[in-house]
Amino acid sequence: MDRLSNAIDTLVDETCDGLLKPKHLRNVAKECGLELTKDEANDIATRMVTLFRSKFRKGIDEFVEDVGIEKKLSDLKILAEECKAKCEETGETVGYRSLGVSFGDV
Repeated sequence: MDRLSNAIDTLVDETCDGLLKPKHLRNVAKECGLELTKDEANDIATRMVTLFRSKFRKGIDEFVEDVGIEKKLSDLKILAEECKAKCEETGETVGYRSLGVSFGDV
């Protein structure tokens, strides 16, 4: 769950970094026949980013809850532990890989 949260945070941060470029906002305004000062563009960009962050986070939280990701991850961890115990019991090592171990680590 932490990895998912970190990936989402990275996506939001990179998107917001792009939105915080007042030069782009001023160019769009100019194309529409409007004149924006740098301060006005900064203010608009800051408001957009604040709104985007809160709405995006709320949407992701609702998605995670609706899909039941946390429950599925919990069930998967339980299954992995049961598989590990069964493999240790039977002496099988082929095919078992604990969660958190990438293919390169094996």
